[in-house]
Amino acid sequence: MSESSPLFLTRESLRLYTATNGEASVKVGDKSRYPGVFNPGELLQLALAGCAAMSADQTLTKVLGEDTAVWAGVDAEHDQDANKFTRIVVEVVAAMGALDEDARRDLIAKAEDAIARYCTVEHTVSGGDLDYRVRVVDETA
Repeated sequence: MSESSPLFLTRESLRLYTATNGEASVKVGDKSRYPGVFNPGELLQLALAGCAAMSADQTLTKVLGEDTAVWAGVDAEHDQDANKFTRIVVEVVAAMGALDEDARRDLIAKAEDAIARYCTVEHTVSGGDLDYRVRVVDETA
């Protein structure tokens, strides 16, 4: 892996990086030093929220209309001692007031089913079988 990989981070300064996929970029860093950046934990939460929203998008807009407003909020609990998230809750929110109660219930069930079926990030995080490895590599080697 190297900077030729589609996803990479480049160090800007102490605990500040630019993350890119070759088309877009975002600043990732220590929020206490660099206001306005995302920290890695926020990116994890946003990856889950984004995946859920995108997975439900077609189901929601098919019923509510292409121009319907949809947003996803995230709430997380963090265990400071273990330095890990113990709970992340995502809510995908859409205005369903024009629907009767049965149609609303049906749309929510279909959207939740779409998320369960298509959200790769959720499958990866909750599956427990991710083979995750980190290596530190000498660039000159």
